[in-house]
Amino acid sequence: MINLLPNDTKKQIKAARTNTVLIKYLFISLFAIAFIILSSLMVYILLINSQPKGTSTVNTSQTNENEYSTLKSQLDNMYLIFSSTKPILQQQISTSEIILGIGAHLPSNVVLENLSLSTSKIGTPILLSAKAKSSNDVAKIKESLQKSPIFTNISLQSEKTNSNDTSGYPISVTINLTINRGA
Repeated sequence: MINLLPNDTKKQIKAARTNTVLIKYLFISLFAIAFIILSSLMVYILLINSQPKGTSTVNTSQTNENEYSTLKSQLDNMYLIFSSTKPILQQQISTSEIILGIGAHLPSNVVLENLSLSTSKIGTPILLSAKAKSSNDVAKIKESLQKSPIFTNISLQSEKTNSNDTSGYPISVTINLTINRGA
């Protein structure tokens, strides 16, 4: 097909098409800019609305942190106190354990007559009074106490026989011994 339009008209038609495309791009750009502005505005409004909530969360966190640091300092204090008492408690000797040790190492036919215990006497010589049925039982007392790791420096201080005794244990014995600290 032969184009019979004059050159000036051809230029005008071409310019009109270009203008139409430019107007389309202009409207699309304006819509894009408006969308970006509206989106930014919505984000800004959301941020402003959530700011008090964030501030209260931060304040709550700071309050919790202060409470935590107070509690932590108290726990650290308690830990220091307990760590300093741990060696003392490990060295503590229970008098009930000592009494059980004495009872376990006393032979049959022997009964305790007198025992005075306190934690201050541990490591120092104490006197133990007992009664026995025979002289052999007296020898067994010293022998069995010497086998115990609880006692050291065991010696018979006195042995008395009372023939008028009606308890069935006529021999009174006083034993001198030292209770070990590591018992």
